[in-house]
Amino acid sequence: MKQVPLIRLSGVLVLSLCVVAVGRGQAAKPDALARSGLVVAIDVKDAKGQPLVLDSGQTAEVRLWRKLGKWMYAHPAGFDSQRSQLVCGGYNDRGLEPCAYILKAVLGAYGPMEREFTVAAQGKPPAPHQYSTWRRVVTLRFKGPDGKPLAALDTPPRYRWEADKIEPPANEYLPDVLRKPPGGGLAFRRARGGASGVPKQRHLTDGGLWYLPVTAGREGQITGPVSIAGAFDDASFDKPVDVEYEVDLDAIAGRAAANEADPGSRSLKPGGGLIWPAYFAVPDSVFRVELSDPSIPLKFTTGWVESGKEGWTAAIPRDRALKYRFVSGPMFETPWKDLPKADSSGAIKVVFAQKPPSLSVEATGNTLRQWWDWCQPSIGPLKREEVVASMVGAERRALFMLDADRVMQLESAGEVDLYFGGADGEDPALGLSSIPWPSERHWLQTHVYSNEVKLSTAQLAELKAGKQVKLKVSFAGVILRAVNAAGAGVPHAQVSVLTVEDDKIAVRLKKTLEDAAAKSSPIKLEGKGSIAFKEDEEVTDDDLVSIMGDAAFKALGARDLRLRFARNGAWYDTHETATGDPHGYVLKSALRFEEGKKYVLYLWGGSRDDLKPDLRVEFTYTAKGVDLGARVVADYK
Repeated sequence: MKQVPLIRLSGVLVLSLCVVAVGRGQAAKPDALARSGLVVAIDVKDAKGQPLVLDSGQTAEVRLWRKLGKWMYAHPAGFDSQRSQLVCGGYNDRGLEPCAYILKAVLGAYGPMEREFTVAAQGKPPAPHQYSTWRRVVTLRFKGPDGKPLAALDTPPRYRWEADKIEPPANEYLPDVLRKPPGGGLAFRRARGGASGVPKQRHLTDGGLWYLPVTAGREGQITGPVSIAGAFDDASFDKPVDVEYEVDLDAIAGRAAANEADPGSRSLKPGGGLIWPAYFAVPDSVFRVELSDPSIPLKFTTGWVESGKEGWTAAIPRDRALKYRFVSGPMFETPWKDLPKADSSGAIKVVFAQKPPSLSVEATGNTLRQWWDWCQPSIGPLKREEVVASMVGAERRALFMLDADRVMQLESAGEVDLYFGGADGEDPALGLSSIPWPSERHWLQTHVYSNEVKLSTAQLAELKAGKQVKLKVSFAGVILRAVNAAGAGVPHAQVSVLTVEDDKIAVRLKKTLEDAAAKSSPIKLEGKGSIAFKEDEEVTDDDLVSIMGDAAFKALGARDLRLRFARNGAWYDTHETATGDPHGYVLKSALRFEEGKKYVLYLWGGSRDDLKPDLRVEFTYTAKGVDLGARVVADYK
């Protein structure tokens, strides 16, 4: 056994534990508990040097992968349309680990782009990307056979292009190194709704004119009441394009107008149209905006140029006097106010700075505090449209949300059992164990439970009054961070925990499996079934043969080895495992841990061989949990 020296982190003494380095015995850097927090933003311009504009029907597809040896590990990335930037912020926008990355994007009709870059603490930001295409607005002038401007169309003109696709790299996903326990699982099928018919509408022109954005510099086509194909890059499109089109205006007069607020898309007319763009900045997406005219659509955006705030946008007709208010669930709404006039930039801007009522949890322990810092779980009011009817009931209930589909409720003061965990590959989340999670999402099987937290009557009153309430919580389980030799978090690290007594059998079984593998005759489970509901003394040899197969039964020989292999399908405990997050933090809940008992934890980082873990750690479990700190593991190859 190798004794790890005491390491002092931020003035807090971390006790050493008995550790055996199976693969790498290198000590972690003192600052290896903290993630890097590095965010990469790449400016994107069109061929004219202007910011990109994605019009209706154009979407941004952005994919980012971290290069881990032969593997590619997907990370969140997106396009900030307000700043015309490709933003690579990692999970929960908490930064990327130092490493090499590949970025691929398709930004609407502008086309595809690809960039490779390396994230380093002292690295330079990537150079801007400039497309060879640009946006221009084509003016179509529709006339009937009699030469008079058409006031309406039965179908609108549309711009179409051959959509580009992102080809994902090979080895896109990191495979699990640990095996699953013998036996089957449950499968769920997601319900899907059928398509519904769309009633026919009429489409108003702006006195016969229709303004249509296209992407110049690439092949595209205008379809609908006219067919024009080409690159739209010559000067002839600076002038209106005359189009003769025959439509029975009397026949479509009874149809509802699809674009009454913006005839002919005149808001796109160079020099401005008859629409005020409106921006409603909010401190959190749990706040919605309501207009006195509910027919005007509102869209949530992650930011606008002047302030960098997130909020809601709308197109307001210039001849309308409207009122607005902010709402959030059944708990909160502001009084109606008159919509202000547009400022010198030609836009209506409203900034709402009130913070939502929130319940936050302050973590204790070095590793947990660092993990908490990057995921920052917090709770705000539930969105009104997502209040489940069965949860509303009594007025005294306070409803809160984590995001669009994760909810918690507080009915009265008392004990609140909080836990944090998350969807596989998604951000960690904080919530109440009493609220069911959506069955359509793939949640990690092992949730991470905290110790009991008490919410006092005074704290509940503060919460309902809109104040921030902080609770302290320690982690009931084992937590560590897997890092490489440079101190960067190693994603998808996996652990298996077992008692010291079981480890003695596990080591013998591991040696037997290694010897068999070295002779090119690996021992595998070849049967079916499970002995999960039987005690050891109830298991017969026939049970073992039916699960393992005759070859494995004979190769193992000893009954205790056969029992362990039949129960786990491996030498380690396949029932007590946990998988790390993108920054290397691994949290193993204490559902079966006993205070004062000794355990062994095996850790796999870049190793993809379950017979070759990177570390073996012995620890004694305490009621306050066990913090193993940062552990150096092999990188991916």
